[in-house]
Amino acid sequence: MKRFTLLLAFLCLNVTVFLSAQRIGDLRFAVPHQVMPAQELPAAFTTYSTRVSDPYRMVSRAGYTKLGLKSELTMRNFRELASGGHLLVSYKVDRFRTNDVKTRSKTTESKKKDGTVEKKTVYWVEGTYTFPVVMEVLDPDGGIIFESVVGVDDAVIRYPSGSRTYSSRSALTKEWYEKRSKTYLDLQKKQLLAYVNSLNAQLRDQIDVQEKKDYYYFEYPKGKKAENAELWLENATAAMAVLDTIDSNAELPKAYLATALEPYLAFWREQMAAYPADNKKTQRYHHCAAYNLATAQMLMETPGVAMDFSKRLVDNVKWNKSRSRSLSRAAETLSKELPAYPNQTRHFALRDVSQATGPAGVTYGMPEPFKPVFDTLTAYITTGGQTKAGTVIIQENIDVKLMGKPNFTFIDGNQQEVAITVNTVDGFGFGGLHYIVEKYADKGGLQGRPNFMRVLLDGPRMQYLEYIPSYPDAGGLEVEFLKPKDGDLISLSVTNAHWLNWKKAFAKVFEGCAGLEQRVAAGEFRRNIDDIAAAVTEYNEGNCEVPESEAGDGK
Repeated sequence: MKRFTLLLAFLCLNVTVFLSAQRIGDLRFAVPHQVMPAQELPAAFTTYSTRVSDPYRMVSRAGYTKLGLKSELTMRNFRELASGGHLLVSYKVDRFRTNDVKTRSKTTESKKKDGTVEKKTVYWVEGTYTFPVVMEVLDPDGGIIFESVVGVDDAVIRYPSGSRTYSSRSALTKEWYEKRSKTYLDLQKKQLLAYVNSLNAQLRDQIDVQEKKDYYYFEYPKGKKAENAELWLENATAAMAVLDTIDSNAELPKAYLATALEPYLAFWREQMAAYPADNKKTQRYHHCAAYNLATAQMLMETPGVAMDFSKRLVDNVKWNKSRSRSLSRAAETLSKELPAYPNQTRHFALRDVSQATGPAGVTYGMPEPFKPVFDTLTAYITTGGQTKAGTVIIQENIDVKLMGKPNFTFIDGNQQEVAITVNTVDGFGFGGLHYIVEKYADKGGLQGRPNFMRVLLDGPRMQYLEYIPSYPDAGGLEVEFLKPKDGDLISLSVTNAHWLNWKKAFAKVFEGCAGLEQRVAAGEFRRNIDDIAAAVTEYNEGNCEVPESEAGDGK
């Protein structure tokens, strides 16, 4: 029994020594190559220009400039021109919109040792937002080369971020209303750049030749007991140094590589023959040699030979099959892709576009020069309680702008131009649009100044108004107001803490109109433009009766 124990110990020792000799190391290295675009454009298209459309001033609010966003796009196979490139890359930044952003809560129960149940409620703010950014790429004739949109799907906004919560609803509400504007702006800044870069990446994948680095391994036995470990490592290191000379932007020097790599290929062929694949004691050596030979053939762009080596490894060597399969799949993919490359190689010089110019008189399918069309509309102004008729001349299909000098001209009955400012008129209207002047602190603080308000709804009891920026330095969020007749403005801004309990606060606006007040308090009118307008309309129409089912008949 003692002899058997000694024999078993001796065998275990030898197995341990053998396994230590079977340790395998690898050298990881990267080799660059060109990647062809998904879409091949005419060879004459060598330049591009960019433009940014920002109708809602989202770019500046997020802290960027149009020029800064445009500079985010770089392409290797095209030259950027300030204007008039073969391709026009257009970005349109839409409005940042939030939906159903409100306080959420969760209550959990836990039982104490004494058997009592303790309830704990936590609070956070959560909702969704959208922030669409559209890319459209036009050719010189206006044909669409590429288009994509990001930011249209609802994304979650949460405060505080992550999984943090508040134990107090009032503390959360106070901090949220202090930090909400900054939270929204920070999110817009982050997402705008991310969306633009995402669109740029999509465009490069579609039309540009890109450079990619693929990572490879040379294997070698390691450890004190490994046979010829130093020689294996020397050959792998020297072969890697040869392959480091490969440049994606230059023709692959296949003849040079074959000659320079031959001593190392010969070494691995010798080792592969010396260590059979079907011997457990030598299969890792065999794997190292065959794997390195397959890798070298991949990089010399002879994928057929690489597939032969890698498939034999998959079939004959159980050790590290996953790496063998991965290399076999890569070789198969390369054999399918190479025919689509120039001269069937992924290594070639890009065309020289450093002096490229755009096409003459390019219009991108748009009429040139642009000649605006103007409408002449019946109009009026009110001053000092008097209304004067006139006409307005305004460009067709544009929104009214009142910041600084208005983008329209008012002509009175004497054919004289009248300046439309918050200090010269009390109100004006044309084309179904009506505006009045109200005092509003558009730059924050308590000190207000006259501002134009668009009348969304008018009536004998209440007006529904929309603030219109009226100064070159106008500030403040875009916001609507309610104005009871002979009353003060009531801000509907999302920053107004008055509306924390929407149903209760909005119902109070209609005090004295019992039926409508009850319906509002019951939640019939939600916090959106359509429902607010519907409630104001009913208030102006005097729909104040309480339904009999609610009023009761006294019996």
